[in-house]
Amino acid sequence: QAESVLATIAAGWPRLVIDYLADRVRQSRGLGPREFEPLPRGFHMLQKVLQKEVEHLLSVSSELYKEDPASFRFRGVLLISNVFPKFTPELNEQLFELARKGSDVALQFLANLLGKYKSDAAIYGLCKEIIARTEDQDVRTDVQLAMTTFGVVGGEYGFADAYQRVKDGVQQWLKDEREPVRDFAKAFLHQLEQTIASERRSAQLRAEQRKRA
Repeated sequence: QAESVLATIAAGWPRLVIDYLADRVRQSRGLGPREFEPLPRGFHMLQKVLQKEVEHLLSVSSELYKEDPASFRFRGVLLISNVFPKFTPELNEQLFELARKGSDVALQFLANLLGKYKSDAAIYGLCKEIIARTEDQDVRTDVQLAMTTFGVVGGEYGFADAYQRVKDGVQQWLKDEREPVRDFAKAFLHQLEQTIASERRSAQLRAEQRKRA
């Protein structure tokens, strides 16, 4: 019902609703999830209307990140991911614009946000752009985490296959004209190869143990 009321207001004043939701996130800082739920559980009626205000949404969300980076990935990020549960071309375009500005805070904000999209291949281009524009190791680590944070995987070799898909995507980065991207790709590919081998060994061991049981 709360979302229904907000959707009615958003039809005429979408930015007002975004600002209100951001204030709800601010009010929740320092409180447990049972004490205060800042946002409705997923947006349905609000998605379509608020997606039209992507620039304002990102501006407000980046301010939330600047104010409290530690809590952003758990609460502030939901303001964007509830409006854009899928990584759409429109969202990607606006985030690329932020990345091209190249400020350290903007890149940190982006790296934190991308983890919410569960290694969706659509985020890889933006991940590469972030890597090209920063030497900050924390940001680079967040990019790696974003690319290797998976949703539900299926099958005996589900995780190994998921890491393989990331490896296949990063392999293309070796051809990038920017040296920082190529250097990052080489190191990341080495890590992925080791992880894939480990996941496959674990899967094989589990299969053998079931056969003996």
